[in-house]
Amino acid sequence: MTRSLEHAFLRFVNENRLIEPNRPLGVAVSGGMDSVVLLHLLNQWRARLKVHLYVLHVHHGLRGQEADEDLLFVENLAEQLCLPFSSARMDVRGYARSHRLSLEEAGHLLREQQFLRWRDELGLQAVATGHHADDQAETLLMRLIQGTGIEGLAGIRLKKPGLVRPLLFARRSEIQHFALRRGLAYREDPSNRNMRFLRNRIRHRLMPLLREEFGFDPESNLLHLSLVVQDWVAFMEPELENLKKQINKARVGNQIELDISVYQAYFSWLRVRLLEQILQEILNRPYRLSYRRFHQFDRWVQRAQTGAHYALHPAVWVWRRDDRLVFLPEAATDASLDPVSLEPEGEFELPEFGLRITVELLPREAVEFTRDRTVEFLDAAQLEFPLLLRRWQPGDRFVPLGMSGSRLVSDFLTDRAVRGPEKRQVPVLVSGHRIVAVLGQGIDDRFKVKENTKRVLKIQVERI
Repeated sequence: MTRSLEHAFLRFVNENRLIEPNRPLGVAVSGGMDSVVLLHLLNQWRARLKVHLYVLHVHHGLRGQEADEDLLFVENLAEQLCLPFSSARMDVRGYARSHRLSLEEAGHLLREQQFLRWRDELGLQAVATGHHADDQAETLLMRLIQGTGIEGLAGIRLKKPGLVRPLLFARRSEIQHFALRRGLAYREDPSNRNMRFLRNRIRHRLMPLLREEFGFDPESNLLHLSLVVQDWVAFMEPELENLKKQINKARVGNQIELDISVYQAYFSWLRVRLLEQILQEILNRPYRLSYRRFHQFDRWVQRAQTGAHYALHPAVWVWRRDDRLVFLPEAATDASLDPVSLEPEGEFELPEFGLRITVELLPREAVEFTRDRTVEFLDAAQLEFPLLLRRWQPGDRFVPLGMSGSRLVSDFLTDRAVRGPEKRQVPVLVSGHRIVAVLGQGIDDRFKVKENTKRVLKIQVERI
């Protein structure tokens, strides 16, 4: 069996063109059995494959001394094989907390990010990982239990940008047999036996039950299913590229604005992919949207009125503005952004506010009033410079145009049907300690242009 695994490995790598000759390849080695076997197989065939190997190890900072010993074990293994070695330490717990992820999700994302960094820094063609056929079957069952769509049934990809899985054909039993015959040392992770984790319950309870009680081989059947779905997803790649182009066209500053008619024109599978791409753009990391969450959002889109808002993700808001859906990061609604000073002349690019503001001093006779909400005119003599631009804050008051008494900015915006995340991100312009304008909504009556005004400050606002 040992020789058959060796040659099956070489055949699988060549048939699927997983490794380019004469280019270095990274090997992700945790110290566990699967990655150690992968390293030995690649090292055995490296002359035949014409490939130089780098041993790579990620320390997750989760298991204290055990994790330190894993790192030392892999470093020593690389030295024994006379291979270059690199390691990186990750704060998985902190990342999970700050990004509202499980430890497993955070660890997966940080590992892949580090693999891509190594690829670029070391000039690697890719990083090889030790995923095998049993991992594939367990992943598919996990996704079926937790809820998934078609793309989720593609499972672990054989190849993706920067990553390859040369052991994806092999069964765990074959890998164990190879390690035993070769007398390979490896590290045991006690968490692999912890039944709190769904993957372990699937591995140690569900899979044996399917084999013993139902008499079929779940690994082979599920692996075949994943390959069929991967072919279908590959067929749909051109449509996915079109989605990315659509999102690029819809980006306005730090938010994405999409016509509802465009969103609804796609069939449901592509609408899910569209939302995932939008979330990935805003969150700056891959994101899988559950079909349950998608259907909830889809129903909201059908009934939402202008001004309605929806939390598609804890860090991403959506609100309906007329016939458009506006997606923006939670941070874009943060009132704590530092104020920005505006001088009486100039153009100011303010990406943190998603605005470009042009300020110009004009003589009174040069002013032509319009109903354009992107332009405000103020009596320059009443202003103290520099003006300050900031988000409105609870308790802010001003005197709306045409009124004699002050109102809370919050109430003023609500009356104008500005709600949800759109409301929280509205900027105000401040002179001294007084609000002179709620940008895009109206100016303070005390600063309006009057008959005796001689100089006018023109403020033009453009979203970027």
